[in-house]
Amino acid sequence: MKKKEFILDHYQIDDFFKPIRSKRDVIILLMKSIKLMLIGDITPIKEPSGHMYLIVSKMSRLFYVKKDKYFTIGFPFKVINNENRLEFYSSFNELKIDNQITSNVLALFPNKIFDLEIFFEDLYCQSESLRVLITSLITYEDGYIRYDCDPERKNGRLHPLNHYDLFYSSNTTFKLGLNKSLDIEKMIDCLSIETECHFIE
Repeated sequence: MKKKEFILDHYQIDDFFKPIRSKRDVIILLMKSIKLMLIGDITPIKEPSGHMYLIVSKMSRLFYVKKDKYFTIGFPFKVINNENRLEFYSSFNELKIDNQITSNVLALFPNKIFDLEIFFEDLYCQSESLRVLITSLITYEDGYIRYDCDPERKNGRLHPLNHYDLFYSSNTTFKLGLNKSLDIEKMIDCLSIETECHFIE
């Protein structure tokens, strides 16, 4: 499988485009994305608000797309297309990532203030396979990159209209200005290791 598209409604856009500030946010997004892909396109969305693309080739990434904003994270799972139904497996212990597993992972990262001590207590009570999965997700390289066209906060060369935001923690994030707008296919091409490199000039 090279590329699979999923249409997002405005509720999913609001959920998937919440700010990412930590690995916890990335893990939650991954689990919610897998839930969406497991369900598939059961009911057509009359007024799509955006798209999600799963691209698995020499790179493995999820791309999230809405007007004037795209972002991507690495996808750390093996993907099998079984009679047009996607199946996901951990690259670390071959655990099948189904709806139950995604729910178990999400339960460890509740939408409230994150308490590390409680997290490790809860993790200790899980099965060994789930502990291995969680540990691998905490340590995997997520490769977060976001493209913005941001007229509201445009500020010359300090905050260019069109730019990439690289990384998400306050200690490492930075912007890379662009001279023109960027479509999603250009961003995918830029990140692909199967096409020619792009240059910063």
